[in-house]
Amino acid sequence: MDSGKSRTALLVVDVQNDFCEKGSLPVPDGSSVIPVVNSLRASPLIDYFVFTQDWHPVNHCSFKTYKPEEVPAGADRPTTAGPWPPHCVAGERGSEFAPGLEVKPEDIGVKKGTIAYKDSYSAFGNDVDKTYLKELLRALGVTKVYVAGLAYDYCVRSTAEDAKRAGFETCLVADGARAISEQGKKEADESFGKLGIKIVSSSELLEKCVKDSLIL
Repeated sequence: MDSGKSRTALLVVDVQNDFCEKGSLPVPDGSSVIPVVNSLRASPLIDYFVFTQDWHPVNHCSFKTYKPEEVPAGADRPTTAGPWPPHCVAGERGSEFAPGLEVKPEDIGVKKGTIAYKDSYSAFGNDVDKTYLKELLRALGVTKVYVAGLAYDYCVRSTAEDAKRAGFETCLVADGARAISEQGKKEADESFGKLGIKIVSSSELLEKCVKDSLIL
């Protein structure tokens, strides 16, 4: 491997059972991103695959069932319950990758939302729920990332925004992501435009592969 070459990574966000159709917090048409993500294995434009998982404790602050009195006191401890039903509880079926998603042993895994009193939509974490993804990507020579997964208007959006702010060239793979709401998607797209995050399709990433096969 040429250590001087700039590398790229596909960040696949939270394609987990609880975010697909039969889960506790389903994203409409969520499982449709699976064949899109799998197809990108053939893209010569991607060097690394990163798969994130929400990995929440049973009493997580984003849950409607959150009980603050059961969480050790801390400066940032929320005192009210969150907006979401319990989902992606660490080690339970809902937190597992959705069936059919192609995840290989050599891929990079990131678990987020692991701290009971601190929520984290982004794969890059925060000052409490640290994932060290930025540091890892830098160490691998990654300068450009593509982002796909669930949900477009929450964790995908937050991950793409943080990637851009961290200095990575960032692209959102539109057909590889699904939103909870059309309004949320619209707001995400507006934010992407302001930040300079490019919206692309999986076909654009696969186009070079097709051209190369025609040459052969």
